[in-house]
Amino acid sequence: MVKSYYYIPSISGNNPDNNPDKLIQYYKPKELPIDVPYLIIKMGQSDIENTKLVTEASDKDWWFHLADFPSAHALTYFELSKDVGDYDFVNDKLVKLLIANIVKKHSKQKNMNDIKVLYCQKSNLHLGDKPGLVILKKPACSVTI
Repeated sequence: MVKSYYYIPSISGNNPDNNPDKLIQYYKPKELPIDVPYLIIKMGQSDIENTKLVTEASDKDWWFHLADFPSAHALTYFELSKDVGDYDFVNDKLVKLLIANIVKKHSKQKNMNDIKVLYCQKSNLHLGDKPGLVILKKPACSVTI
């Protein structure tokens, strides 16, 4: 079974000049608390990292962000091989809650209750004028945690 991980910038791999070209080498994997085969979650923790993640994401990747609060952007996808087939992400509530909780955990609102987390496919996003700013083309779905 393939293990699943989420990636956030490591504290020890500090990127002092905030150079987006060096972003990936500063990421360290953290194993997910549940086993969701082939699931990869990447998170940015600055405006520049968030913009880079959105720019490099596939239109089929899923984007997560706290509603009404600043937070990390999380982009998730499944590394599926041809023999595994498609994964029904849309109907997997447990995976959505897991990702929403990871986004909340890495925000200043981690101790608040009833936080809404937005999610949609990357194809529904348009980058804004400022680094880290995204504009939704149509309303996103949400989950409350």
